[in-house]
Amino acid sequence: MLDSDAYDAIVLAGGRGSRLGLVDKATLDVGDGPLLDGVLKAVDSARNVVVVGPPRDLPPSVHQIREDPVFGGPAAATVTGLRKLEGERAPWTLVLACDLPLAREAVPLLLAGRDRDGCVLADGRGHTQWVAGVYRTEPLVQAASALHDPTDKSMRALFGGIDVTAIEAPNRVCEDVDTWDQVASWNDYFIEGDPDD
Repeated sequence: MLDSDAYDAIVLAGGRGSRLGLVDKATLDVGDGPLLDGVLKAVDSARNVVVVGPPRDLPPSVHQIREDPVFGGPAAATVTGLRKLEGERAPWTLVLACDLPLAREAVPLLLAGRDRDGCVLADGRGHTQWVAGVYRTEPLVQAASALHDPTDKSMRALFGGIDVTAIEAPNRVCEDVDTWDQVASWNDYFIEGDPDD
């Protein structure tokens, strides 16, 4: 019998990295290694892990699939990940971008929110991080089906039919990596610690 708290993880790792000069963000060294490695460690308690993006040298236990269409955006990547899990889905699905340096702190916050249909992280400034959330799988699959064509749709559009609650998290936990300045800032953070502490 499947544990009612069991979850699968869909890791979104197929973006262009446009503001980084088309560098594959998943492979960027931030902190003690590549961003994707840190996210995979953060979801190591998942029943299944699917990385959606180009083929990479990953552990055999990690499923890989390319989003359809390629560069179709995070909603399309999430739907592709759900399709990859078809037939063996856990009751919960965690969706996480590959460029969250503090994924290890984000995941426990999200998993603690499994008493509602869905929750996402939001920082103290009111910014919602739509690529860091956990959802009951059944309504998520229904929402994906209702979207018809998820290409270039927003994550908010994908989750529109789900009762999603924002969980406040420290600003840093919600921050991702989009620019070289942010890469430098994050590496300073991991070397020197948070200046706000």
